[in-house]
Amino acid sequence: TGNPVSYTITVNPTPIIVANSNLAVCHGSTIPQQNFTSNIVGATFAWTVTALGATFSGTGSILAFPAVNNGVIPIVGIVTVVANSGGCSGPVMTYNITVNPSPRVTNAPLNQVTCAGTSTSEVVLTSDVAGATFEWTAVASPGITGFTPNGSAKIPQQILANSGSVQGTVTYTIIATANGCPGPATTYVVRVDPLPKLLSSINLSQTICSGSASSVVNLSSEVTGTTFNWTATATGSITGFQSTGTNQTQLPSQTLFNSGTSPGTVTYTIVPISGGCSGPVSVYTIRVNPLPTATISGNATVC
Repeated sequence: TGNPVSYTITVNPTPIIVANSNLAVCHGSTIPQQNFTSNIVGATFAWTVTALGATFSGTGSILAFPAVNNGVIPIVGIVTVVANSGGCSGPVMTYNITVNPSPRVTNAPLNQVTCAGTSTSEVVLTSDVAGATFEWTAVASPGITGFTPNGSAKIPQQILANSGSVQGTVTYTIIATANGCPGPATTYVVRVDPLPKLLSSINLSQTICSGSASSVVNLSSEVTGTTFNWTATATGSITGFQSTGTNQTQLPSQTLFNSGTSPGTVTYTIVPISGGCSGPVSVYTIRVNPLPTATISGNATVC
C-alpha cells in the first residue's frame, strides 16, 4: 500500500447582500450614493443599473448622480447587485430607484381681465402630470382689494375692487406637486380695470331761456381714455335736443325751445366707459325757461 495523502477542502460561505430599500426621488435632485453590505466581511459587489436613461455598471458603491426625468410619468430604474467573497457569488439582490417628474401648470392663457366690482372667472388648474395637486399665494398692486391671499386646487371666483384710476393686478404664484415632487412656480395674473366716474367737479345743471343755445359740457374722468354714452329725455314742450350720444367727451351746445308756459327740463343720463368697464350713472339737467308773452287788457284810446 502507498503512503496516505491528506488535503483540505474549504467550503466558503455564500455572501448574502443586506437588501436595500426602494428609493424615490424628484427630477432635478441628486440620487445619493448607494452602498452595499453583506453577511461576509470583505465581500465585493458588482452592480448594474438599467432604465434610468442608460444602462451602466460597476463595482463597489454606486456614486451619487443626477436624477433626470423630463417626461410626465415616473421612470423606474432597476438596480441589480451581486456579492462575491472567496470566489463565491451570492444571490442577486434587486431594488428600484424611481425618478418622479416635475409637474408643470399647463393652463393657457395665464391671465384674465375684469372690471372692478364684477366677478372674475374661476380658474381650474391643470398639470401635465396626472394627479397633481396645487398650492397658490396671491399678492395685489396698490388699491386692489377683495382677493383671497392663498389656497389650493382652483382659483375661485372673486369680486375685486380697484380704488385707483389705473389698471391694477392680482398675481397668483402657483406650484403643482405630484408624487411628493414640486414643480416650477407659475404665475397667473388677473388684471383689474378701474370703474370710470364723472369728475365730481363738474356742475350737473344749467338754466337757459327758450331759443337760446346751451353751454357745451365737457365730460371727463380720472380714468384716462374714458368716453361717455348718454341718452336724453325732456319734460313739457321742450324741443331741439339731441336724444343720444355714443363715445362722447362732451354734451354739445344745443338750441332748445320751450313752447309751453312753465319751465321744462332736458335730462341727460350719462354712463362713463373705459376699457369695456361701465362706471356709475350721472344725471345732468338743462332747465329751459319759456319766454314771457305780453298780454294787453282793458280799453285804450290813441290818436
